[in-house]
Amino acid sequence: MTTVHEIEKLLHDYRAWLKDNTTLREVNGDWVEITTPYLDRRNDALQIYARAENGGYVLTDHSYTIHDLEASGCNGFEVRMNNEAIEVHASAENFPARKHNLIQAILSRLSRAFFLKT
Repeated sequence: MTTVHEIEKLLHDYRAWLKDNTTLREVNGDWVEITTPYLDRRNDALQIYARAENGGYVLTDHSYTIHDLEASGCNGFEVRMNNEAIEVHASAENFPARKHNLIQAILSRLSRAFFLKT
């Protein structure tokens, strides 16, 4: 039987994994490049950019998403279809990465559907 405590620990591990796999780099003195562990269809890390503007921040992908979606579809992120549902199998050790891949696959499909409808 799975307990809430077990899942809380696994989620804690996921947050630590996400933090450890995100990097920041200054670009052109104005922008900060945020490299994430999220992968594109070529298994390259996704990057977004941030800069201060009018007391807030601008966050952008510098048109990467639109260009990539126009060029092709989405990666499977190591997930499988099972009776019209997507699933991934995980151990306690690889739970953070597998959970991440599943969520990324879901987001990928949702964003592709959104961009193709607009």
